[in-house]
Amino acid sequence: RALRAWSMNINIDNPLQSMDQIDALLDETGGIAVSRKLAERLGNVIDERGEAGLNTFSLRGAYANTVEAVHFAWKSGLLFNPRSQGKNIIGNFLLKLMSLPEQAVAGVVGSAERGIRRAVGSGKQAEGVYIGEAMARALAIHDGFRDALRMIGASIKQGATNPSGKVEGVNTSANPISGQRARETLGETVGNRLVPENGIISTGIDYMGRGVGMSFAGLQSMDEFFRTVVERMQIYEIAYREAARVLNDPASRNTAEALERATNAGAEILADPMSVKEQLIEAADYLTMVDKFGEAGSKSEAFYRAARQLQQTALGGFIFGFLKTPANVIKRVAERNPMMAALYPKIYKQIGSSDPVVRQKAIGRLVTGSMIMGSAYMLASSGRLTGAWPRDKAKRNMLKGLDWQPYSLVWAGENHDPSKPLFDKNGI
Repeated sequence: RALRAWSMNINIDNPLQSMDQIDALLDETGGIAVSRKLAERLGNVIDERGEAGLNTFSLRGAYANTVEAVHFAWKSGLLFNPRSQGKNIIGNFLLKLMSLPEQAVAGVVGSAERGIRRAVGSGKQAEGVYIGEAMARALAIHDGFRDALRMIGASIKQGATNPSGKVEGVNTSANPISGQRARETLGETVGNRLVPENGIISTGIDYMGRGVGMSFAGLQSMDEFFRTVVERMQIYEIAYREAARVLNDPASRNTAEALERATNAGAEILADPMSVKEQLIEAADYLTMVDKFGEAGSKSEAFYRAARQLQQTALGGFIFGFLKTPANVIKRVAERNPMMAALYPKIYKQIGSSDPVVRQKAIGRLVTGSMIMGSAYMLASSGRLTGAWPRDKAKRNMLKGLDWQPYSLVWAGENHDPSKPLFDKNGI
């Protein structure tokens, strides 16, 4: 079972991607220490108890196979809900759209810092984020759209193969609902007799597993779409920043020679995306909300590991359906909310970072989020923005009688009576 969990697509043309899959599989199976410990335990059982111990070990593996298949079907059922898929698509789209004004604000901060450095004659006068990077990212959305659509088709054709995505607790690269898995669970003798290879029962189980796994393929295909767009955005951003850095080098600032060198510097990155592959993967993980939960050795990482262990139990798989993405959604909000940021020390470390890009991007996220929150508060307090239905049934019925709509922007209609509230049916 431990070896089967390592089944993956071999990408000879892109060895770095294969290495990423190895890292993801290690994380999915609890880390390299857990995999090694499992192998050592099996060796000890065979040495101490022989064939009887191996049979007991195999029975426990059969139980684990069954639990994994049930969890697989359960989570697939949750993802079959169109609202789940819709939230994934809308959330991904909005986060990427929001990155454009955040990048522009970071560029304003970067321009101010560079101006101050030039005025005082300090170092790093060309480093940091540039305002034009926001336009480069917007252009990348347009240019990367066609490639992203092709990735949807390729992802569906290959099936769900990325265990580091939004689904945890099940290995989507090896469908646990299959004739082969059924034979392994029942044992060689019984399994081959009841579920013969290429037989009707085995084929039926295979088709059932493919059907159950369709929701994972749908989720994965949309993630691949957005990852492709994000990687293109990141390439354009890095190329623009490198060209701007060379162009603004104090030694030859804004000269014809600097312009030529800047053009070449940007073109080199566009021609060789693999040179910045790690940055592309990091950006794609961040904006699709599948980046690692906490740094190695941190309390948050330890908490995540503990939750993952509970998730892998029979009952925990139902209670903790998804962990990484919901936690990362909270982190994305905290990075843009000054009140929540106080509970997330990493944000202030980023703001105080010696790396101008890290610092300016962190400020850009926090400022943009604060502006959106402030605007939403002003609209809500003046009755121009509605939220959810109130929990109180009487209040909810009263608002329904006024044709009140949740989650809406409200403005005065042509025949609106100023003495009536904005959410009156005459004012919508």
